[in-house]
Amino acid sequence: MNSSTNSCPKTRWYILPPLSPVGYLAIGTMLGIISQQALGLLSTLLIILCVGLPLFIKRSIVPAIARVFVYALIGGTVLGAGRMAWSEKKNTLPVSHKDTIDIKAHVLEREETDVPPWKMRITLHVNKFRINKAEKRWHPAHFTMRTYLASPCDIHIDDQIVAYQLPVSIPQEGSIKLYFARERVETTSFTYRLRYYCITRPTYSLRRMLYLRRNKLFDSLSKRMSIYNFSLFASLFAGNKKTNINEFNATATEFRRWGIVHYLARSGLHMATLALLWKVIFRWIPAPWRMRIFLQMLAIAVYALLSWSSVSFIRALIVLAGTNFYDALKIPSNLLQILSVACLLMLLVNPYLIFFIDFQLTFLLTCALVIFNRACANALPTK
Repeated sequence: MNSSTNSCPKTRWYILPPLSPVGYLAIGTMLGIISQQALGLLSTLLIILCVGLPLFIKRSIVPAIARVFVYALIGGTVLGAGRMAWSEKKNTLPVSHKDTIDIKAHVLEREETDVPPWKMRITLHVNKFRINKAEKRWHPAHFTMRTYLASPCDIHIDDQIVAYQLPVSIPQEGSIKLYFARERVETTSFTYRLRYYCITRPTYSLRRMLYLRRNKLFDSLSKRMSIYNFSLFASLFAGNKKTNINEFNATATEFRRWGIVHYLARSGLHMATLALLWKVIFRWIPAPWRMRIFLQMLAIAVYALLSWSSVSFIRALIVLAGTNFYDALKIPSNLLQILSVACLLMLLVNPYLIFFIDFQLTFLLTCALVIFNRACANALPTK
């Protein structure tokens, strides 16, 4: 006698969520940057041509549903290689190592340092230069110089200055050159006393105002808190590990013994915790839904402007802005797609980020958590 058995659907223990075309565009951009750094632009374009041309001529090789993803991958590779080639060309300097130059420059950053004998660090965008003072003709330029000073001077952000007799130190091949390329600094200079004069100082400057407000706020907090508490506050809340560096190193040593020193670094988790706290607070405001989302993003923007940024912090900021954008439109958010957009934007702004461990870990770990979360959700039986 034939007995009929009820067939139960098999539980899928894991499902790898498919990437959107933006995800393949981001992967292609990473491949293009790495290929350009290792092989050069011509070799990269030749490889892309050899792979992409047969796929374009015989489209039947690739299914129609996958054709968009293949084109996105190839387009991303071209985009990444071109962006990296443009960055390498931009880093070509018109001056040589150990030259002494006079410059006309725009002040981008100013920061006090605790590395003896240097007390101050300024970042300059050089517009014009000349090799020696006897040369009257100024040559046009477009590069960034980071200058370390042993004695502080009255230079502020967005000033236009003329500086004399600056020794040029160009980072040589290796990790140091790659680090300065990531910082978008082409050359450095170390001088004990800066000979300069200020050409113009704008009456109103947003960046200078934010810099002064941030320093004033932190000076006020440092006077009301103990050194230990302020060092933890500066590291965890503001992302500044250079405040009271001796106290911070002592605390980091204790955390390192337990293997939890990464808790002292501000990460995307801190940003998500603050965003959740603000979301709970703004929920009690009697305002429309989109207005509350706008107020939440405004608070996050003010917090970002008054603190020190990092790769993981910027990644969390873009992801948070993307999820709030989806919420404002009342559309279910796709975290992998938002992560792909964040990765693509950050690499287009600075392609050298891909060679550093902080960028690699913040995206790989976040993607792994998103995939694991979706796999667990799909493995649970549905009613």
